[in-house]
Amino acid sequence: MFRKPKRKIYFLIFVLPTLAAFLIGFVYPFFNGIYLSFCKFRTTSDAVFIGFGNYVKAFQNEGFLHSFWFTVLFVIVSVILINLIAFFVAYALTLGIRGSNVFRTVFFVPNLVGGIILGYIWQYIFNGILQYYGTNLALNANFGFWGLVILMCWQQAGYMMIIYIAGFQSVPHDLYEAAKIDGAGKKQLLTNVTLPMMMPSITICTFLTLTNSFKLFDQNLALTGGAPGIVSQGSGTMVYQTEMMALNIYNTFYANQNSRGVGQAEGVIFFVIVVIIALYSALLHKKKGGSAVMAKVAAKAKDRPVKKKQTVGMKILTILFSIVSVFYVAPVFIVLMNSFKSNAAISRAIFEFPNADSFQGFQSYMTGMFHGNYPFWKSIVWSFFITIGGVVLILFCTSMCAWYLQRSNSRICKIIYYFCIFSMVIPFQMVMFTLSKTADSLKLTTPWGILIIYLGFGAGLAVFMFSGFVKSIPVEIEEAADVDGAGPLRTFFGIVLPIMKPTFISVAILETMWIWNDYLLPYLILDMDYKTIPIHIQYLNGSYGHTDTSAIMALIVLSIVPIIIFYFACQKYIIEGVVSGAVKG
Repeated sequence: MFRKPKRKIYFLIFVLPTLAAFLIGFVYPFFNGIYLSFCKFRTTSDAVFIGFGNYVKAFQNEGFLHSFWFTVLFVIVSVILINLIAFFVAYALTLGIRGSNVFRTVFFVPNLVGGIILGYIWQYIFNGILQYYGTNLALNANFGFWGLVILMCWQQAGYMMIIYIAGFQSVPHDLYEAAKIDGAGKKQLLTNVTLPMMMPSITICTFLTLTNSFKLFDQNLALTGGAPGIVSQGSGTMVYQTEMMALNIYNTFYANQNSRGVGQAEGVIFFVIVVIIALYSALLHKKKGGSAVMAKVAAKAKDRPVKKKQTVGMKILTILFSIVSVFYVAPVFIVLMNSFKSNAAISRAIFEFPNADSFQGFQSYMTGMFHGNYPFWKSIVWSFFITIGGVVLILFCTSMCAWYLQRSNSRICKIIYYFCIFSMVIPFQMVMFTLSKTADSLKLTTPWGILIIYLGFGAGLAVFMFSGFVKSIPVEIEEAADVDGAGPLRTFFGIVLPIMKPTFISVAILETMWIWNDYLLPYLILDMDYKTIPIHIQYLNGSYGHTDTSAIMALIVLSIVPIIIFYFACQKYIIEGVVSGAVKG
């Protein structure tokens, strides 16, 4: 397909745009970050090599060690609860109860909402409850811990549920029939047939919940901010009781310029932990036959549940899930309800319905949208521009890159491909400082400049998914086009790209959810003149002085509306896309 005389030209066309962005957005910041972890520095230009001194200080840092053990405890509890909830909800929904499609939607939608937004939604809920007892999340670490666990379960259970549902649907019914003939009861069917066949799905969901819990940042920042903080008796430093590793690394880095080397070393340690988890999960995934099962799972994700005769037990489950669904959407409804109330009414009783005295109509929406030094409508515009521009750039550049990498047998193409896979497990805290400095030096701190950063940092997953699909395309189709005189460009856009439509949609969905909800990357990269929706809401909540709670709730509602519309418009493809991208850590 790519003959030697013109191979270099097509490499420049198909691979270079993605490769250049990948070098800027990942490769250089990654290796520079490793080097700086052995240096004392304030900026990248004044780094002085000091060996392992930063690592010694990191392991002596009480705050870092506390955040590690807090994160470990949080991960253990969250992984167990999320997978138990998701597994049994998926099992119930595959029984054929009425309203199962509605219940899937209700349980999945929280996963579409960004971590910053979710954190503030639940902060208002928990503090609204705790105010009756004269306390709040910032005063008690136990409340903060369980608040994070509940938030994580509420957000992630629906995502894992979809993977488990597709896994249940991929189990051959012949096995159940054979077991029933041998006299197996429901308990034996579950333990001897269902669980062994579901092990690949369980492995995948465990890996996802492990990595997502370890890398949690936005929710931690918005819900507790690490509070409460106590002074350590040993070192006299402040130790934040609900601060997870990702937030601790960020605070270490930016709270004190003299500790940036220590913060970078902590980022490398964090990276090593995540890589160990990823490698172990990958080996376990391969051992359980995960790749073969995921192919069946992705195919089954589009299947509709078969209608079955409703037994008494199934009717009871329908009623139970209806009640649970009401409570599941309650947090969003409470925010919506309070967006029409005055600040005094919200602080007095957050769970009361608006009345004649507290109702203020759309005043909060107007205040949030158009008032202030930086009106919210600007953030909406920039969020749409960055999300649409970033997704379009990622789709076209990485699809072309993946096709060339898979159709070329050169060593450099294999190296690029494996680097892309490697980049998928890197926590952002590992490269956040070096990436932001790289973007600043290259003048990429504008909404159009950040598109290159998103292409570089998001290339890993997209190239991986597109490459997997390209491998399934028969080479004979492309060879026939070549015989007919079609060049590589015509072959790609005329034949390959239309065939790639399912993966194109899957990648578009995953990248849209990421970029729209992303907080930390645009916060560190963009100039102050440009704010996306998560940045805008974080600024309003984190500001000193008077906080217009009603206006913030109105803005939270406005930030959720586009992603909900996006979900219902693409609902046909989203579930398949989520399952197809389930290997993302």
